[in-house]
Amino acid sequence: RVLDETARMRVKLRETLKVCKENFDCILHTIGLSLWKSQLRNELGIEDVKDLCFLTEVDIVSLGMPALRLRRVIVCVEWLQARMEEISKEEEEKEQEKEKEKEKEKEKEREEWKKEKGKRVVETIGLTSFLPHLEKLILDESDLAFLNEKDLEKMGVLVVKRRRVLDETARMRVKLRETLKVCKENFDCILHTIGLSLWKSQLRNELGIEDVKDLCFLTEVDIVSLGMPALRLRRVIVCVEWLQARMEEISKEEEEKEQEKEKEKEKEKEKEREEWKKEKGKRVVETIGLTSFLPHLEKLILDESDLAFLNEKDLEKMGVLVVKRRRVLDETA
Repeated sequence: RVLDETARMRVKLRETLKVCKENFDCILHTIGLSLWKSQLRNELGIEDVKDLCFLTEVDIVSLGMPALRLRRVIVCVEWLQARMEEISKEEEEKEQEKEKEKEKEKEKEREEWKKEKGKRVVETIGLTSFLPHLEKLILDESDLAFLNEKDLEKMGVLVVKRRRVLDETARMRVKLRETLKVCKENFDCILHTIGLSLWKSQLRNELGIEDVKDLCFLTEVDIVSLGMPALRLRRVIVCVEWLQARMEEISKEEEEKEQEKEKEKEKEKEKEREEWKKEKGKRVVETIGLTSFLPHLEKLILDESDLAFLNEKDLEKMGVLVVKRRRVLDETA
């Protein structure tokens, strides 16, 4: 009977742990470490929930507590670690759900395009009677800019009409290239312009592409591997070449500006560093769990990325205790 009752109690305790979410005091109380709060901070450097997840059985034993409490804390810390992993997975799943919703919206947009804008563009370039055929070939109106003479011949477009269409599509390509310049380095704008919006999650998950500079290293083989209709494929390959050329231009322009503004930048850097100490620095230091060591850190670093290279010896010299060191090293990695 007792074992049955205690099993129910453990279930309730685990539920309470979930209800606590990331409230440090609530979690300490639930897992049975409230009495050791100051010891946790002073001897092991534990200041928040993430720190607690790096407690080992040896650390818990070192605190000194009765056997049953020890057993409770060890089990509860395991639950906590599992819960934090669950939270990470839940956040990941929410992201995936958002991606799916976006995909649905894109499909809806495509259908609307077929009804309205697509028809107008097809009419402008003189291919109204070929609309049913074109709908199978293209995903949006910008794909039309990459129709070539062979495509038009296969569709049965006659010679003078072909001449007109090729003239119109050449103008469309010029406009598209101008749009690419207007996007500057806005990733979503560029993806939409070059025709890769539908493959955004695939680009990130399969090819590791997260920003404009990554896009510049796409090869024809990579683009083909994404799987897309022939016209869209042609558009993306050409647009990526334009993007590469544009980024080279931007690099040259930036280089010239760099040479002119070097002295100004030095002053700005000093100003930024001061601002960083007040704002961003504090946020990053808080994230990795070293808030109480901020005055010491300000002498060691110039910006938050320097923190990534703190090692165990640095932390020992600063007086960071063992569990806190473990967490910090995990964060800096």
